[in-house]
Amino acid sequence: MNKSTSGLLRTSRRVTLTALITLATLLTGMAMAETAPATPPVRNVILFIADGCGFNHLTAAGMYLTGKPDSLPFQSFPVRGAMATFPAGGYYNPVKLRSTFKEFIAQATDSAAAATAMATGVKTKNGRIGIGADGAQLTNVMEKAKDAGKRTGVVTSVPWSHATPAGFVTHDNSRNAYEVIASQMLFQSEMDVIMGCGHPTPPDYSRTPSGSTNTPWPLSNPSS
Repeated sequence: MNKSTSGLLRTSRRVTLTALITLATLLTGMAMAETAPATPPVRNVILFIADGCGFNHLTAAGMYLTGKPDSLPFQSFPVRGAMATFPAGGYYNPVKLRSTFKEFIAQATDSAAAATAMATGVKTKNGRIGIGADGAQLTNVMEKAKDAGKRTGVVTSVPWSHATPAGFVTHDNSRNAYEVIASQMLFQSEMDVIMGCGHPTPPDYSRTPSGSTNTPWPLSNPSS
């Protein structure tokens, strides 16, 4: 056997060995994939909203409870994100906002614009519920979930026609149109669950239809 033939055999053996190792690795990986438990599908998504809460509030809560910042349980979750909810046309610039109190107040978001941003991913003007800054109706996450065949609902510690829960369900140019929003939620939305607090007769009696102290809001079905 000459040197050329011997070299070819050694090269052939190395190629064959490499191929066998690669094949063994692939087969082992396939076997592990077959035996590894499948990730269970997500069955429920629950969004908790702490009204008016920001990063500084979370830091203060952690310091109060544990003496350490970023120490709340959910702050150690493997996946975290953040979003800005200032109204359309606004901005977040702490230095500039601190220059004058009037400037700060003008840029502060309200629950309607913030809830709309969270529910639709689109910023809008303060006071609007599910309506964009251009006046167009926005599709919210609950409507998309319904289109996907999911059950949906809102549960709140405030009256359920208030801006934060309503921002995930209805569409109106004014967050103060409580009777219209309530009617939309009950008779026009496809929500499976609506739960909240409050009495049918609002405490601000001057805003009831007749101005009396015992007249509840008229919840009428627009389709009837």
